[in-house]
Amino acid sequence: MPSSENNHRSTPYSQMKLIWLHAARGVRAERSLVKLSWTANLREFEYSRPGIDKIHISLEALQHLVRDAENALLRALDRLLPSTFDSAAVDRLPWDTLHDDGTIPDSFIDAEDTWHQWLGPAVTALKQAYLDSSETRHHLTTDSEDGRPSHSAFSKLLALDTEFQDVLVGVLVGSTGVSPRVATLRDYRFRADKKGARNLFMILDSVVLEGGKQKAESRRDGQRELVIRALIPRTGICVVRYLALVRLALIEIMVDNDWYSNVVGTYQTHLFARPANKKDDPGSWRPSQITAAWHAISVPYLKSKTTIVDVRQYGTGIYEKHFPILLGSPTQSTDANAVDRQGDHHKDTRVNHYGRSDALCNGHSEPDTRDFIMASRVWQSAMRAFPVDRSWPDCIISSLLLNSGQHEMLAQQVARFHIAQELQLGRLQPQDVRTKVMSICQKLPFLFQQVCLCPISDDCTTRSLF
Repeated sequence: MPSSENNHRSTPYSQMKLIWLHAARGVRAERSLVKLSWTANLREFEYSRPGIDKIHISLEALQHLVRDAENALLRALDRLLPSTFDSAAVDRLPWDTLHDDGTIPDSFIDAEDTWHQWLGPAVTALKQAYLDSSETRHHLTTDSEDGRPSHSAFSKLLALDTEFQDVLVGVLVGSTGVSPRVATLRDYRFRADKKGARNLFMILDSVVLEGGKQKAESRRDGQRELVIRALIPRTGICVVRYLALVRLALIEIMVDNDWYSNVVGTYQTHLFARPANKKDDPGSWRPSQITAAWHAISVPYLKSKTTIVDVRQYGTGIYEKHFPILLGSPTQSTDANAVDRQGDHHKDTRVNHYGRSDALCNGHSEPDTRDFIMASRVWQSAMRAFPVDRSWPDCIISSLLLNSGQHEMLAQQVARFHIAQELQLGRLQPQDVRTKVMSICQKLPFLFQQVCLCPISDDCTTRSLF
């Protein structure tokens, strides 16, 4: 029956249809009237659309946003660890033994041999460190007379966990290329459940996120954005360690004490999970919470509130202006490529972009997977968060954002200062030189690959991700 609250003019169903009609009209206006104007030096642009004032964004601000968000994520992980747990022990774990078969639904952190050999004992050790009465950072059992953990103290620990996820939202939106939609973000899974497959993979020395719930998937049979987004290497390492250690330890404490039983399932599967007081609330993030997390990390740099749709729009514009080869020429091919499908703006999405032979990541072929990872890596290099890859086409390397002459000059400046002040040539023993060089190279700016520069050993090769 029509509601008395609106003078009997509409039923709930007719009111819902009216809202969707207005929303559809707004979307059409937004997409057709978006404007992105570049300055002459192609390092700043103005972005506007209906409903949002003109925003002035510099690439330098985006670069600072990406790098600072990555560092903030590492600090947030460190804050989650208990004081009685040696953080260096995390680095010493054999992470290089983690292997992922991207064609199977099981997570790589659940492999039986890995769990029994070292990951299971590591999670147990972390849980015991949380529950140690001498622990001084989170105080789960410090004030307890019977040695049982405190619910209020654990709730504060979950609040820190939520802060880690807040930063992770900013990292995924700002540094993976064309940003995933809100619906995609909130549905990402690191383990499969009855409602969805996992989205986190370790493929081709990269930690990647594939697929996820999509906008209007009911009208597209779930085939909207079968896209692969690569995380920055340090971010990928951080996320894997967080999920494999901290998240699993928190879940065990929840289960042992019968706390937050309504959200345990979400914490066990979803990348983003929050505590919830209502029994029927599974702890999934609301779209407004994801947007708020993005605003919290981006507004200090962009000086304005942008939606994740805005980020997708201007991200595509940056690709088009600086790396047009990644977008391809419409006259040469009608197939959607990696950047098109990340942005999903006015392009048809094809599942079999390169075919499915030699599948690596949830049905994607190796050429397809590499194409997507390259699209993310080029963006991350432009944001000063990933080394320039010499194997890329010249038209990418010669982009204004990746100017090789600028890199060479900066490399010479860095080398001059480090050799004079850090390396201390003439005062080190020959066997100490290589160790010193490796230590310095790990801290160098983004444009240096993590390789051994010292020709002492012929067996020295590029370091792997883990």
